[in-house]
Amino acid sequence: MARQRASTPDLGGESPPVAGARPTRLPSLSYPAFAREVATYVDWKWSLAGQDTRPAACAASPTGVAADGVTQRGTYAKMKGCFIWATDVRPTLRFYDGKWNRVVVGFNNTYTTTPVDLGSPSATYKDPAARIYPSRR
Repeated sequence: MARQRASTPDLGGESPPVAGARPTRLPSLSYPAFAREVATYVDWKWSLAGQDTRPAACAASPTGVAADGVTQRGTYAKMKGCFIWATDVRPTLRFYDGKWNRVVVGFNNTYTTTPVDLGSPSATYKDPAARIYPSRR
């Protein structure tokens, strides 16, 4: 028998779900944005690292406010590659049940898609044990 949750989400007047069944529509969730004042990186193109000059694919001018609140964060570092910075970032909501899809060198390091998914939650909305968690991407 499926374990029941302690509380039932507000389904907007619909009847409560049967034990173990998923609601037909999810309740509205509101997660606050993060990096409201200090910018965080939202994309890192490490494949462009190692060049002596900034590649054309990187932004020409620094973007995103640094921790001191005055200076801007750089978009290219020779050792790391290109960065894209953003503030007021809304999190991506994913289903998570404690298990991950991950790539382990020498075990399951073959891939068929690009970009390669190095790690992501394995749950879907159909999994009754999954819960919604905010994530960076």
